[in-house]
Amino acid sequence: MITVLTILAIYFVGYFTSLWAMHTYKKELDIDDYNPPHPRHYDDYESNAEAFATMSFAWPLFWLAMTCMLIWRGLLSISKQLEK
Repeated sequence: MITVLTILAIYFVGYFTSLWAMHTYKKELDIDDYNPPHPRHYDDYESNAEAFATMSFAWPLFWLAMTCMLIWRGLLSISKQLEK
């Protein structure tokens, strides 16, 4: 059985790995801090560092919410089948 510590360890490894990958390959991913046609920090974030941290934090939360939603729908489906 997977423990909470294992899940947290996987989360932190994924968090820092995604930050490292976005920082290392920012030119290839076209997420460089400055693109000449735009002024610096033209988006909602003060810098791409904030965007990198936000995305690295948000992706596991998205999958957790999606998993909970799928479990809920599955339980509702089973409940409806049992009612018949």
